Amino acid sequence: MFSKKEASKQTELAAITGTKPHYLSDIERGRANPRIELLARLAAALDITIDELVDW
Repeated sequence: MFSKKEASKQTELAAITGTKPHYLSDIERGRANPRIELLARLAAALDITIDELVDW
């Protein structure tokens, strides 16, 4: 369960990357497979590489 602070950050990240907060949650939980374009937007928004984001 997300705290209010974490939910707010997830909502902000979703807005920045043009997706929905529940989709980000699904990605985190392994329930969704995002396209590479979304991974690139997420990595850019978080100022990390895609490799760091997915932690192969």
